[in-house]
Amino acid sequence: MSYSAVAKRHQKYGKGKHVIEIDEIALARPEDLKQKLIQIFASEAFKPPVLPTVAFELMELSRRTNINLSEVRVVLERDPMVASSVLKVAQSPIYATRVGLRSLEDAVCRLGLHGVRDVVWQVVMKMRVFRVPGYDHVMSQIQSHCVATGHIARAVCGYTSIANDYAFLCGLLHDVGICGVLIAISENRPKAAPELDLLWPTINEIHAACGGHMAKMWKLAPDIQIVLAEHHRFDPTNMPHPLVATITVAERLAQDAGWPALSEALQSECGYIDVVPDSRFDAACDALGLTPGTIDLIRADVERLREQLGPGQQEATGSAQ
Repeated sequence: MSYSAVAKRHQKYGKGKHVIEIDEIALARPEDLKQKLIQIFASEAFKPPVLPTVAFELMELSRRTNINLSEVRVVLERDPMVASSVLKVAQSPIYATRVGLRSLEDAVCRLGLHGVRDVVWQVVMKMRVFRVPGYDHVMSQIQSHCVATGHIARAVCGYTSIANDYAFLCGLLHDVGICGVLIAISENRPKAAPELDLLWPTINEIHAACGGHMAKMWKLAPDIQIVLAEHHRFDPTNMPHPLVATITVAERLAQDAGWPALSEALQSECGYIDVVPDSRFDAACDALGLTPGTIDLIRADVERLREQLGPGQQEATGSAQ
């Protein structure tokens, strides 16, 4: 059955499927909580959030060669809500040019196939994944962090020989496992959502593996699956994929520029976790051949991204509600 058919028949469109007892989680020891969440994601009953079919159709188109951009427009037109959101994002400062957009066709021509695919995934993630009742403020921060990491990852690739085909998507999705865990915890809660300081150490430990599992269930490209699962395990002696180093650098630069996964207040409350330490950042830079001078150039690019994304990021991505 296609994703669109599932979406139409699913009463909780955009939600995952799981079985969990929140009261048990609230009382669980950290190791027990870890095992419970791992069992949920490993269970055949677990399903990742159902996404609009347009996202998967564009992913498939992006793997082909000699695509006519009119095919991209036709796919977008099948989902007016996503299409209108793509138009709005395409007119945001980060994509804008001196020539205004008059139609969806103009947006497709401006962004290109990969650009449209990336924007569509940004939109549908906002619609279906970066929305967890009880954790709204946290999810807003994680969304900003992931969008910024995606743009920075694409910028980093411009200073290396690494193809940037999936750089933005890997940055955008790298913390999707956090969303998946919080969705699994929050949907059937009989009471208030458990406090984040109780959950975060466990989430921090397992979210990369959970993200890789979700990417596999969505049947995303193997490259994306690897990067999501390994993005916290960068090792210069055994690098599973060059984009792991790229995301390591991009995530640290996002944190330094004011886009951490959690705010300073929440980090103080929950512990300074899901951060890239100096040693891992330096090792990733070395693996990519990025000199201190090159890093300074990338930081200048990040400052320009801050001006383009800035407060307008929420407005641009928040249109898909």
